[in-house]
Amino acid sequence: MIEFSCEKCRQKLNVEDKHSGKRVKCPKCGGVRVVPDNSDKIEFDCKNCGHKISVPQIHAGKKGKCPKCKNPVVVPSLNKGPPDGAETFSIVCSMCDETIQVPETSRGQTVECPACGSYIETSSGGVVGESDASIPPRTDEAPYQEETDEYEESEGVDKRIIVGISAVAAVVVVALIILVAILRSSGSRPAERPEALRGQQQVADTDLRPQPVIPPPGPQVEPDRGSEKPEVAVEEPVEAALLPKPGDVVGDAVTNSIGMKLVYIPAGSFMMGSPSTEEGRLRREGPQHQVRISEGFWMGQTEVTQGQYKSVMNAQPWSGKSGVQEDANNPAVYVRWDDAVEFCRKLSQQEGKTYRLPTEAEWEYACRAGTTTRFSFGDSDSSLGDYAWCGSNAYDVDEKYAHSVGQKRPNPWGLYDMHGNVWEWCNDWYAEGYNDESPRNDPTGPDMGSIRVCRGGSWLDVPRVCRSAFRHCNGPPWRGYNLGFRVARSFVSK
Repeated sequence: MIEFSCEKCRQKLNVEDKHSGKRVKCPKCGGVRVVPDNSDKIEFDCKNCGHKISVPQIHAGKKGKCPKCKNPVVVPSLNKGPPDGAETFSIVCSMCDETIQVPETSRGQTVECPACGSYIETSSGGVVGESDASIPPRTDEAPYQEETDEYEESEGVDKRIIVGISAVAAVVVVALIILVAILRSSGSRPAERPEALRGQQQVADTDLRPQPVIPPPGPQVEPDRGSEKPEVAVEEPVEAALLPKPGDVVGDAVTNSIGMKLVYIPAGSFMMGSPSTEEGRLRREGPQHQVRISEGFWMGQTEVTQGQYKSVMNAQPWSGKSGVQEDANNPAVYVRWDDAVEFCRKLSQQEGKTYRLPTEAEWEYACRAGTTTRFSFGDSDSSLGDYAWCGSNAYDVDEKYAHSVGQKRPNPWGLYDMHGNVWEWCNDWYAEGYNDESPRNDPTGPDMGSIRVCRGGSWLDVPRVCRSAFRHCNGPPWRGYNLGFRVARSFVSK
């Protein structure tokens, strides 16, 4: 018995010796595979390490790797030229461009190129079935299901062409039917629809400009987090002077009981992700799509500091760790995702307000602050050092730790260190293709997962990693010297 593996699905195959060198079909994936020829071997030495290599003759002239040093090797070709004195003609192999001599008796037939092992038509030099160039001619014997004869011709017309045209026509017909159904459904309206509801729907669908909410006087009352959101309603007009602008500090409400400053982020819409033309872009940042943040919220002006974390959690997970400069105003690091969530829970209980981690969409919305460039300050890497602690002004100058918060320039909405200093945990589970299915309004990430989103870059990262759209992730138990978090606080109007 000959044992070998299918190159496509890695299924273990066992065939009788009499099928050595013949072509069989894999019972798992249906692919046609060549049974190794155990009778005749080609032996040669690897030119790089000198290792003795022995392979079946069916691999003559083909490329592979040395099993010892893994360097590329070419199996020597066998001398399959015509007998001495026989009349020959020349053809060029379309796979390796090698000119080969073929006996006149083989004109119009299929022969094997002695240089690369491809099977070619002697009438033109074209390779037989280019996607399966190394597959030998059909054999009548096969221990597995025999391959369908795709090369049968009828009255001069290749059946493969007929089948292909029929398949394309069927796809076009189905696509037209689906398109007509979509157009009909989009053009139809319910027979009876209250006029008031019609107006509400128009507000929800078309008014994508930022809609700030007036901070209420006095203490805020948080609703039950499990309660349903109220129906969309048209807000009463208010004087523009009373509306908080992004980054405005509105009275004492922006400084909480532990001295943490919070910046109001108004509702609005933005283009999340990066365009395909953005320098340094990664596939997981796309496709770029419009997202609406339907409710305003408050966000920490800086990352949570060591002093703030210690006052709430009574713990210092960074103490004595490498890559840390201990100071009350430096970011709290070595914080797991669960620890960050617990911090928010305890602070919420302490103040009677709802603190939480921002969603990934909220984080990018706040980071961009109305901009569409690579960074919140523009596109140039050279300006990053004015707004962020990153590799060039921290790690590269041997300051290998997170720096005091709020020392660099803020973004247009008054948030500091959104680029660099430390990575920041977000609430969402991470999925690389989530942007393909993300809802338009208030996306909160996948329903489940194993890793959580981190954003912003850190003090040891290059500019590309600190861009507004750059996505990163870590397992919830992960702790590190360049990983911290920033809080969001839900804003609810009375």
